[in-house]
Amino acid sequence: MGQAPGPIEATVMPCPFCGEKSITIHEGSTFRWMVAECNGCGATCGEVRVQTAGQGLPAHWKMKAEQDAVDEWNKRVLFDEPLRVIAVEAIREVTGCPDIKGNEGKYLVDVLMQKAREITIHNAAETGDAQTVEAAVPPPPVA
Repeated sequence: MGQAPGPIEATVMPCPFCGEKSITIHEGSTFRWMVAECNGCGATCGEVRVQTAGQGLPAHWKMKAEQDAVDEWNKRVLFDEPLRVIAVEAIREVTGCPDIKGNEGKYLVDVLMQKAREITIHNAAETGDAQTVEAAVPPPPVA
């Protein structure tokens, strides 16, 4: 038999939308998927697949999926952090609302960040800055 699973040993990057540093990992759209969710604003990352058959123990499969969810959560923070700050400040300025939480706030930040990414990619492509374009375009999902 295998060993009992241990705790996830991972550093969780701050939420790119609200800056919260704690997340909850839970079942995604079905029991075969898991997702990390921000405890501050409810933002989520892409879902990760949970192994449900084959070698190993279900507890290990779940632990691996939880680690994968943390890894997925952390992927988008490095490039997004400056954009998040700009997006949140823009929303606060336009709405006069100091607290950008909940689905509406997340949606507004998502839209502004996507537009900022598009502008960054366009400008980098115009100047031939391949490194910025590469950093701005998220990698394709791993199958």
